[in-house]
Amino acid sequence: MSLLFDNASLELAGSNILRDIRLELASGEQAALIGPSGAGKTSLLLLAATRYRPSSGSMTVLGDNPWHLSARWLRRLRSRIGMVYQSPPLPARQRVIHAVAAGRLGQSGALTGLRRLLWPDDGAAIQDCLQQVDLADKLWQRCDQLSGGQRQRVGIARVLYQQPRLLLADEPVSALDPRLAEDTIRLLQSSASASGASLLVSLHSVELALAYFPRIIGVRDGQIMFDMPREQVHPGVVSALYAGERMREQVADRPAETLTPGLRC
Repeated sequence: MSLLFDNASLELAGSNILRDIRLELASGEQAALIGPSGAGKTSLLLLAATRYRPSSGSMTVLGDNPWHLSARWLRRLRSRIGMVYQSPPLPARQRVIHAVAAGRLGQSGALTGLRRLLWPDDGAAIQDCLQQVDLADKLWQRCDQLSGGQRQRVGIARVLYQQPRLLLADEPVSALDPRLAEDTIRLLQSSASASGASLLVSLHSVELALAYFPRIIGVRDGQIMFDMPREQVHPGVVSALYAGERMREQVADRPAETLTPGLRC
């Protein structure tokens, strides 16, 4: 099991961001999160990445409860979790080669990791990751000289170089044109499949989610509203998720056995 939330909730600054999240992601499984802006998709991914700690409930990531680990072992766990951000946190004056090399920063001791970050000794592998996102010619360019879409692809190259066991992606194609967006989704999927990693992606585009992911998880108001195979995600359910209509009205005529325990009315 790569990821398990058991009634996990998240409260920040006195606001309930996520409520009673129950979610399992098996090893090697691939799923997409969909839902309106502000639904809690990013917060759910950050919780999975151990950037947040649940306010209540529990979570297990790659077989460990992160909050029962020492600081050292928590760093090691985090080195096995890859996160693609919608707006990658790349230092403006950092060179692309160093930005990608940072993907493995936590996989060795502090001094060794810092040396490899400043003087990468695996340039061929870094170049290959950049080649996969069509940025091989940007190896020594500064990050502040890149477009938004190029910065997003550098963030993806960094995760490819990291080779995590759990790959999380928050709107990874929001700044890309349709062709690049589809190519990037396929790249993330093929990379995860090749290494046996699990993949959980939030997408603004419902069409992309349905086209490429076998499992669709609908999120709204900090809750998982449904968790279904894509074959069961009919237009009425999607409309209800984004329009705020009662889910019960949309699924009342469906056999009870087709609904998952995560469906909330």
